[in-house]
Amino acid sequence: MNFDWEDAQQVAYKVEEEWQELKEELMPSRINKDRVAEELGDFLFSSAQLARHLDLDPEEILRQANIKFLKRFYKMEDLVKADQKELTDMTQAQLDSYWNEAKKS
Repeated sequence: MNFDWEDAQQVAYKVEEEWQELKEELMPSRINKDRVAEELGDFLFSSAQLARHLDLDPEEILRQANIKFLKRFYKMEDLVKADQKELTDMTQAQLDSYWNEAKKS
C-alpha cells in the first residue's frame, strides 16, 4: 500500500490546512486544550512529513532551530547587559527590539 503524498507541494498544502485548523481552535471564544493539542499534533506531524519529502531530518531541523534560538537569546542577554539593563525589567516591545538586534548578528 502506498498511502503517501506524491510530492512536497501536496504536503505543504496539508501543512497549511492543519495550520488553519489549529488557528481556528485558538480563537478565544472556543479554546479547548484537548482540541488544541490534537490540532497541534496534526500540524507537527504534517510538518515532519514535509521535511521527509524534502529529504530532511525533522528531528535534526528542530535541534538546529533550538540551537539557533539559544544563540540568539544569549546574544540578546549580552546586548541587554551591555546596556546595563535587566531582562526582567523590560517591556515586550523592548525585548522584541533586543531580539531583533540579536537576530542581525
